[in-house]
Amino acid sequence: MKHIFYKTTGVLFLFFTLVSFASFAQTTVSGTVKDASGEGLVGINVIIKGTVVGAPTDIDGKFSFTTNKPLPFKVQISGVGYKTQLIDYTSSGQSLNITLEEDAGMTETVIISASRVEESIMQSPVTIEKMDILAIKNTTADNFYDGLSQLKGVDLVPNGLLVKMLNARGFGGPYQTRFVQRFDGMDMQTVSLSVPFGNIAGIHDIDVESVEIQPGAASALYGPNAFNGVMNMYSKSPFLYQGLTAQGKLAVNNVGNEEVSTSPLYEIALRYGKAINDKFAYKVNLSFLQGTDWVANDQRLTATDPITGIRRVTDATTGAGDRLNTYGDENPLGTVGGLPIHRTGYKESELTDYNVRNVRADLTLYYRLTDNIEASYMIKYAEGNGPLTGANRYNYRPQFVINKFELKGSNFFLRAYNMDQRMGSGSYDFNNTAARLQAASKDDATWFNDYSVAFAANGGNHDAARATADQGRLTMSSPQFDAITKNTPAEGGAAFIELGRITHVEGQYDFAPLFDNVVGLTVGASYRRFQVESDGTIFDDQGDKGPVAYFDIGAYAQITKSFLEDKFKFTASGRYDKSEFFDGLFSPRASLVFSPTKTHNIRASYQTGFKNPIFQEQSIFFQVGAAPLAPGLVLPIILAGGRQGLVDNVHTNGTDLTLNPTTVPFIEPEKVTSIEFGYKGMITPELFFDISYNRNSYENFIGADFTNLVLYAPGALTGTPDPTAIDGIYGFYVNLPGTFTTQGISAGINYNLNGYQIGSNYTWSNLVDELPVGFLPSFNTPEHKFNLSVSNRKVTDKIGFNVAFRWQESFEYFALLGGNNIDGQVDSFTTVDAQITYKIRRGLTAKLGGSNLLNQYYRQSLGAPQIGGMYYLTITFDQFGR
Repeated sequence: MKHIFYKTTGVLFLFFTLVSFASFAQTTVSGTVKDASGEGLVGINVIIKGTVVGAPTDIDGKFSFTTNKPLPFKVQISGVGYKTQLIDYTSSGQSLNITLEEDAGMTETVIISASRVEESIMQSPVTIEKMDILAIKNTTADNFYDGLSQLKGVDLVPNGLLVKMLNARGFGGPYQTRFVQRFDGMDMQTVSLSVPFGNIAGIHDIDVESVEIQPGAASALYGPNAFNGVMNMYSKSPFLYQGLTAQGKLAVNNVGNEEVSTSPLYEIALRYGKAINDKFAYKVNLSFLQGTDWVANDQRLTATDPITGIRRVTDATTGAGDRLNTYGDENPLGTVGGLPIHRTGYKESELTDYNVRNVRADLTLYYRLTDNIEASYMIKYAEGNGPLTGANRYNYRPQFVINKFELKGSNFFLRAYNMDQRMGSGSYDFNNTAARLQAASKDDATWFNDYSVAFAANGGNHDAARATADQGRLTMSSPQFDAITKNTPAEGGAAFIELGRITHVEGQYDFAPLFDNVVGLTVGASYRRFQVESDGTIFDDQGDKGPVAYFDIGAYAQITKSFLEDKFKFTASGRYDKSEFFDGLFSPRASLVFSPTKTHNIRASYQTGFKNPIFQEQSIFFQVGAAPLAPGLVLPIILAGGRQGLVDNVHTNGTDLTLNPTTVPFIEPEKVTSIEFGYKGMITPELFFDISYNRNSYENFIGADFTNLVLYAPGALTGTPDPTAIDGIYGFYVNLPGTFTTQGISAGINYNLNGYQIGSNYTWSNLVDELPVGFLPSFNTPEHKFNLSVSNRKVTDKIGFNVAFRWQESFEYFALLGGNNIDGQVDSFTTVDAQITYKIRRGLTAKLGGSNLLNQYYRQSLGAPQIGGMYYLTITFDQFGR
C-alpha cells in the first residue's frame, strides 16, 4: 500500500498551496451564547446560514469569526438539546448575546439521510432513527455502536467485540449484505466479503457528531444494496469542534466463562482539532483497543433430518457427533459397537486465542475556498481482528487504508475515495484448519482403525478407544498449526487472502436555492469500481485468472414540493443503476407528508430497493467442507457464485446426487417494493410518539441453496476432467422463485418528566409467506422486541444516569455452517444495562457502567459467541469542557 502515501504528498502540497493564498475576511462576528440560567454554553455552533463559515463557542460561551460575505446575512445558532435560533446580522461590529432555550422534544432535530438534504425530522418522508452527541454520551453501552441496538427497528448481531452487523426489517444474522453502512459518505464494506465490518475502520465515539439510520428500502437515493436500510455516521468538523479530547477505558468481560478467564479490555482514544484561521483547519484521531473476544462455545449436537438433510440443533451436549462450535467432527467415519463414530474435532477455543486488537488513525485537512465551499482531504489507517460467521466461521484480520478528497458547499458535494483493503496474516477458516490439523496428525482411515482396535482391546470402552485414536493430536502450539494458518489451501494451509480496492466517485447538487426554495430539486450521480485478488483462496482467480473486478454506475433525481401553507410535502425520487454484468434497474420512491402543525407528522411512502449480486454471490469459489460420494471417493463441497461466465458447465451439465440431470439458472438482481405509513408528533410538550407500519414484497431474493446440490465430477466418474471446473459437489447462490412478503411495526414513546427521560420502543417483524425449506438466508429475526430506558443527564450539576432494559423473544434460525444447513432455536433473552456519569470538573467526566449487568449469557445467532456482561469505567477529558 506504499503507493497511497505518494499520493498523500501531492494532496498535502495542494492544501498548503491553497493556504498560502488565503484572503482575509472583512467582517468580524462575535458574541456570547448562554443558557436560561445565564451560564455560558460551550460547543454551540454559530454559522452564517447557507455557508460553511462559523465557529463554536468556547468554555465561556463566547465565539468570534470573520467573513467576507456582504451584509446583511442571517446567523444560525444551534446545539444538540437546544432550540435553534436565526438572527439577522445587519451591521459590522454588531454584538450578539443569545440565550438558548432547551428543546425537550424532537421539533428542532435536523436530519440528512432521509432525503440526502437537511430537513427537520418532523418533515421526514420515511422512518429515521438518530443518535446525537448527547445520546452517545448517555448510552448505557460502553461505545456508541453497541448502543444502536436500543434504537427501535434496528438489529445489531455481534460476531464478537469488534465485528458486528447492523440490519433492519428481517433476514438478519452475523453476515449482512443488505444493509449499507456509510462513514462521512463512504461505503464501509469489505471488497471480497461485501459486508459492513462493524466499526473497525469507522469513527470513535469522541469524533462522532451524529448517527442516522433509515430502516427499509433506500435504493432510490443510495443505490445498490440499500435494501434493508442505510446508516450514515457523521464526524465532527475541526472548525466547529476544536481542541483536545482524550478518552481512556478500562473494562472487563467473560466473567464466569468456562473457556477463558475474566478478561480486561483497554482502550485509549485521542482527538485534536484546530482551526489555524478562518480558512484552514485540521483534525487528528488516534485510538487503540485491546481485549479478549466473546467465546463461541455452543457444544450442542446436531441431528440430520433424513428427508431434508438439514441438521437440527438438539439439546444434547454429551456423546459423539457434530457439534456447532466444534470443527472436524461433521461426518461419521464408520460404525463401532453399533454407534456412528465421528472423529474428535477442535473446539473454536482450540483454534484461536480470542485476543482482539483495533488500531485506528486518521488525519483530515480542511480548507475553505470561499465562504460557501470547503475542501477536505482525509487519510486513514485501520486494522482489527476477530471471528466472523459466514459460510464457515473464520478468524478475520482486515487492514484498511482510505484516501478521500471532498468538495462541499451548502448545496452540493463532490467526493472521491479509494478504500484499499487486505486480509492480514492470521485470516483463516476454522473448518479447513481443523481438517488439516487432523490430516497432519493421522489420516481418517488410520484414526478409525486405531479407534476400532482400541475399542476391542478395552472391552468396548468408547472413551478409551477415542483417547488411543487421539494420540499425537496436534494443537494450536504446534508448528503445523502456524504453517496451516499462514499458508493458503494451494500451499496446504487454510489461510485466505484479500487484496482489494473500492474506488468511488459521487456527487450531488441541490437546485432549490435557484428556485428560491419554492421547489426542491436534487440530482446526483455515482461511479464505483470493485477489485479483489484472493490467489484462489476465495475466488477462482489464481494466476492469469485474477484479479476479479466489476463496476457500477448510477444517477438519481429528487423533487420536493410543499403546498397548502406547507401543511403537505410531496417528494418523488428515482434512481437508475447499471452494474457491469447485469441489466440496469430503476428504483422509484414517492412520499406524502401531512403536517397539520409543526409538531405533528403523518406520512405515507412507496419505496423500492434492489441488490445486485455482491462479489461473493457473483464469483465466490470456496470450499466449505467435504463429503464422501462413494467408498474411497471424497469430493469437496464448493460454494460457488451464480454469475454466468464462472462455472457455466456446472450450471447446465451437472446432476443431482442421484445422478439425475439438473440445471441451475444464473443469478439476477433481487428487488423489494415497500409501503410505509407512519405518524410522529409531540402529543404534549413533554410526550413524543412515533409509530410506523411497513409491508415489503420481495422478488428474485438471493440466497445460497444447499438443499439442491449439484454433482459435477466428470474426472472421477468418466475419467475426463473438465479444465473449466474441478470435480465437486456444488451449492450455488440462486434466486428464490416467485415473490414473498414481510411486514412490521415499530413504535416508540418518550416522556420528559421534569428532566427524567422515560423512553420505550417496540418492534414487530413478521414473515407473511414461508420460504422454501433450506433456502438461505432465512428470516432469522425475532418477531417481538422491546426496549425501555429511564435517564436523567442532570440529576445534579455533576451526576447523570441511564438505565436500560432490553428483551427479545426466541426465534427459529437457519444458517449454513461448514457446508451443512443448520436449523435451531435462538433463545429469548433479557438484559439490564446501566451507567452513572460524574462530572469531576468542567471538561473531565467519569462514566461507570455495565451492559448485561446480570451477566446472563445469550447469543443472537447459531454458531455465534455468547455475550455476557461488560463492565467498564470511562474517563473523558475535553479541553473546552463540552
